[in-house]
Amino acid sequence: MLYLDNKVVLLPGDFYFGARQEYQYIQTLLGSCVALTFWHPADKNGGMCHFVIPKDVNREPQEPGFSGSLNGRYGDQAIKLFQQHIAACGGDIQEYRLGIYGGMQAVNIADAGTMGRVAKMNLDFALNEIRANNWLIAHSYTCGKGALKILMNLANGQVEYTRVAEPLSPD
Repeated sequence: MLYLDNKVVLLPGDFYFGARQEYQYIQTLLGSCVALTFWHPADKNGGMCHFVIPKDVNREPQEPGFSGSLNGRYGDQAIKLFQQHIAACGGDIQEYRLGIYGGMQAVNIADAGTMGRVAKMNLDFALNEIRANNWLIAHSYTCGKGALKILMNLANGQVEYTRVAEPLSPD
């Protein structure tokens, strides 16, 4: 994670949750990874994760309320991080505006191979979790080609996205 003036830049696997008083913007760059954003319109707090794969297959399932070390690299753990941070703020996660981004085809070939499967697995996982929790998606951009830059404004919850690169050639 990088901290610049009024912006936090997330690298793959990073998670950030805070208020506008700390940093105004959260930014990341996505390919096959997925970013989830949560923002509360009244409390003006929120966050973003940049998860790489849905689950850590080497980690044992944890009991509900587990407060050990969670890693934003994995979608299931990133969601738990959101739940913990929102609960710590005294918030109701249903009042947050949710965004989902990424799952892009980063490689320009007919069968995107592993990268295409990872993007699909990430999106399927995130969408299944969203449905299972009865969360509503306020904004999204998924399944495009190339790389996607995401910029979230913690002051107003606006999320801007820009496609910044074409898919890579396999050569």
